[in-house]
Amino acid sequence: MISANHPLLSERPYTGGEIAADIAVHGVGIAAAIVGVAVLLWEVAGSREPGVVAAAGVYGFTLLAMLSASALYNAWPMGRLKWLLRRFDLSGIYLLIAGTYTPLLTQLSSKPWAWVLGLVIWTGSLVGIVLKLSLPGRFDRHAIVIYLALGWVGLVASPLLIASFSVETLALIVIGGVIYSLGVLFYLWNSLRFHNVIWHGFVCLAAICHYAAIFRSLGGV
Repeated sequence: MISANHPLLSERPYTGGEIAADIAVHGVGIAAAIVGVAVLLWEVAGSREPGVVAAAGVYGFTLLAMLSASALYNAWPMGRLKWLLRRFDLSGIYLLIAGTYTPLLTQLSSKPWAWVLGLVIWTGSLVGIVLKLSLPGRFDRHAIVIYLALGWVGLVASPLLIASFSVETLALIVIGGVIYSLGVLFYLWNSLRFHNVIWHGFVCLAAICHYAAIFRSLGGV
């Protein structure tokens, strides 16, 4: 059992319908991600240098890790283990942000900028993960700001991004970021029925946009 003042109990209990819908969204998302990652790795394996293939692998791992951690946490009944799973669920967001940037950074025309951005994003994400794992339940509101800041940090290199990617790829990157950001509003709207399902739907839509951007940038159609 968990204590009466435990942070988990501050969340609104979800109905059976909300939980079932959320499980369905996660199931579709994970199945699509498995297929998508396999196609991406197949596409780049024979035609790109090892570093790019490794970056695509990192992205695929972080995408599946985030979705799996989220599915486990949201489907698990209330209890101590759910509190532990929550740490990995929230850490998975940091992991996916860094993982999504990784293959895109390999395509920047300026390698020094790619290394600087990669260092900033991965350092920020790893610090966030350590804090989530070691200090669960603390700084949750601050973490949302950090998620958004890390996600949009690429804007500091906007001219370089414009020079490195096609208009279509840039549009997919930006649209995905906007969808993620708008989804946060539903994540915070705890009183709205199915708010968690809607939030995870936004996550899946944004992930699709970013997957398409990565696929295009690495030589896909």
